[in-house]
Amino acid sequence: MRREDISGIVFGTLTALSKAPSVKGETKWICRYSCGRTLDVYTKALKRGMTRSCGCYIDQHGMSYSPEYATWKRMLERCTNPKNQDWHLYGGKGVQVRFASFSDFFAHVGARPSKAYSIDRIDGSGHYEDGNVKWSTAREQANNLNCNRPITAFGRTLNLTQWGRETGLTREVIEKRIDTLGWPIERALSAPKRKHVRA
Repeated sequence: MRREDISGIVFGTLTALSKAPSVKGETKWICRYSCGRTLDVYTKALKRGMTRSCGCYIDQHGMSYSPEYATWKRMLERCTNPKNQDWHLYGGKGVQVRFASFSDFFAHVGARPSKAYSIDRIDGSGHYEDGNVKWSTAREQANNLNCNRPITAFGRTLNLTQWGRETGLTREVIEKRIDTLGWPIERALSAPKRKHVRA
């Protein structure tokens, strides 16, 4: 299907110039802001009015006091400031913020749905970047942390989800064997799941 051509169309303080490389099937456009700066922006963000200015317009449009901008600042702090209390879990482990600006970040995730949501990395071992961040509830984030729990066995370290794919066991079975039944890790990963017998 032919993609819509929006080159030359003005969205707020920016103008769509030309198509940029797509990210996971989602189209992006190279846009020029009225200040002269250029940035790749998602098509859906342009059409929905989610991105209408670059960082130099944050104060003008009231975003400097928004929950989204506060999230952006906290992300940068824990990934770039060794004095931050959470540095050892983020920047200290090599986690980076790979968005060029707040506007780029906002174009990707959009407005926070409600106070019940906070920013989450889909792959907990990955960076804050296109395709790996979304707004999630506390429950969703807890599930994501469990899925990405690292387990070392047979000379390798994989997360819980990856071991599940390799062994054919569900992560619930693996966790129960290790945490509840106290099985050695390698036994928990290698023993077949028997019918009618609780793992």
